Amino acid sequence: MQAKEYFDDIAECWDNEFEFHIVARNTAALVSGAASGACDILDVGCGTGEMFTSLLDAGASEITGVDLSEKMIQYAEGKIGFDPRISLHCCDILDFEEPGYDAAVMFDAYQYMPDKSALIGKIHSLLRPKGALRLHSVLDAKGSTHTMCLPRQGLQLHCDPRQIKKRLGTLVRC
Repeated sequence: MQAKEYFDDIAECWDNEFEFHIVARNTAALVSGAASGACDILDVGCGTGEMFTSLLDAGASEITGVDLSEKMIQYAEGKIGFDPRISLHCCDILDFEEPGYDAAVMFDAYQYMPDKSALIGKIHSLLRPKGALRLHSVLDAKGSTHTMCLPRQGLQLHCDPRQIKKRLGTLVRC
């Protein structure tokens, strides 16, 4: 089963799978320091948009959510209604062409990306010079996560997925 079909199938129950309030709070804390003043966030694999409220509360001025799953995007649209600060795109992140973000966030999406080197390169191209990627990975069935922050200038050094996997193993538990 491909990632798109998998996430379309689980979209309805996705929000019940993790304690998103904990992850959202941790993500928001990281993002709040991403830029002085307004902060434009790219949420890669945004799913149902569960973290949008926390990101906005932490100072995000605009959020762009990108997800491959049409059903995840539909659920996100249903949650947010009309909010001019949030735009949603149903597409592969590798095909997304709107640069200019202070931070990119990914929650439980990295492991589903087939070409991780291309993914990191793409995110690098979408970030502003002082931007950073905040990557969250779920480590076990209890929903324990690890978080890492890679500044844009460091992303080029971490295009090798083995280096990211190695770094994920040495992070502080959230």
